Amino acid sequence: MSLSVTEIYEALLIAGVPEPQAKAAAAIATAPNNSAKQELLKLRTEMNAGLVAVRAEMATKQDLAKFREKIVPAYTSINRDLAVLKFAVLTFEAVTIGLLLKIVFFPP
Repeated sequence: MSLSVTEIYEALLIAGVPEPQAKAAAAIATAPNNSAKQELLKLRTEMNAGLVAVRAEMATKQDLAKFREKIVPAYTSINRDLAVLKFAVLTFEAVTIGLLLKIVFFPP
């Protein structure tokens, strides 16, 4: 909650401060603080620089398109290899079960 110049001035007069000093003190107390403004401007500049750095590191749509061009063929190749592997495993499993059934029900 900020106080107005008048409120500070009147409070100083009530406290017994002479009028010229009360006026000066009230003006100083409510004047904008240049060092605080400079600090805020410095922080704002640093934040903007940080945002620029983050944006520079972010992937663009073109970067993502290039990445996708590289990934899609690899993904397709992996899917193809998995399909072959599944076929091999399922076929081997079926052959193994068939041989076991033959041995159990039709012993040599």
